Amino acid sequence: MPEKERKDNEGTLWDNKFKEENENAPDLSGYLTLDGVEKNAAIWKNKARESGKTYYSLRISDKRDKDEVPF
Repeated sequence: MPEKERKDNEGTLWDNKFKEENENAPDLSGYLTLDGVEKNAAIWKNKARESGKTYYSLRISDKRDKDEVPF
């Protein structure tokens, strides 16, 4: 099935299947398109120390090709 074309300034996130292996891994990860450029997105679910309220941290980074390896 071909990948669906993303609209600008929209994205998709999925549950991170590697979260169980690494507690520091994001809870959700996926892709988005910002101003025509594809980016990676990651979200971590957190709990505030003092209030105990839930909040989410977000990280947007440049998308790497699957073949691209840092070393």
